[in-house]
Amino acid sequence: MKKYLICILGVALCLFLITGCSNNNDKTYSNDTEENVSEGQKVTSNNSNEDEIELYSDSTKIVFESGQGKIVYYYSGETITKYEAYIDYGDATTAKFALSQLDDDEENVKKKYTKGKYLVIEYAESEYENLTVSDVKLMYSYLKELQKK
Repeated sequence: MKKYLICILGVALCLFLITGCSNNNDKTYSNDTEENVSEGQKVTSNNSNEDEIELYSDSTKIVFESGQGKIVYYYSGETITKYEAYIDYGDATTAKFALSQLDDDEENVKKKYTKGKYLVIEYAESEYENLTVSDVKLMYSYLKELQKK
């Protein structure tokens, strides 16, 4: 349980840090996250509050969105298969610059790259191997409660 709480707080911290990275209200997803998201289920309503965390899901992924950051959990059944963060920098040049400023020695990161206007961080399996889809949904509920306070 302690490990899950640490994961939840880590995700919350990531989402709030990502929110401060940019101030563009474009809701475009990268190619990987955009397929099926429009067909997926939007769990919360659109809110003008940039700190609001929204959850989108479909049959293959769960997307947490806050400001210009998106955390994406890919899954099969109850198993999380991949965990990525997308940060929208508005254009490819700015995203490439942001990538150049990141440290290369983070052991919890599998790889970092840009995809158009997005900086993409793909996390190592150790960051999500003990999580299930139910755990991720529970994290969302917990984060919503934190926002109310």
